[in-house]
Amino acid sequence: MPKDHKKDPRSNIIQLCDVVLGVSTSIIHGFNESKASVYRKELADLYFDMFQRIINNPNNKNSQFEYSNRIMIRFFPKQKTDPCTIDRSKNQFYTRRKLAYAEQKSHQLTLRF
Repeated sequence: MPKDHKKDPRSNIIQLCDVVLGVSTSIIHGFNESKASVYRKELADLYFDMFQRIINNPNNKNSQFEYSNRIMIRFFPKQKTDPCTIDRSKNQFYTRRKLAYAEQKSHQLTLRF
């Protein structure tokens, strides 16, 4: 399928997925300053509130965004494991995580111990 939506309108969904994944990654890991980061930050500001709510309260049935049972964002691995141990087969996914973009917006750094 071509990337150009003028050639094939189905490519719009691919472009939308690319934008959502790109801005989500930038919210998680933060932004590096560049000419294009201005537009990414603008998009991140629009998407940040919903993204943060999905991560902090993934099962909120009363959300105005109505994401419960529709969108799931998970991270892995929860802890480092040796490939030869049985712990590796346990559920290693988690939902709550600090977002680098939140720190960048507040202009405060997190203390790491």
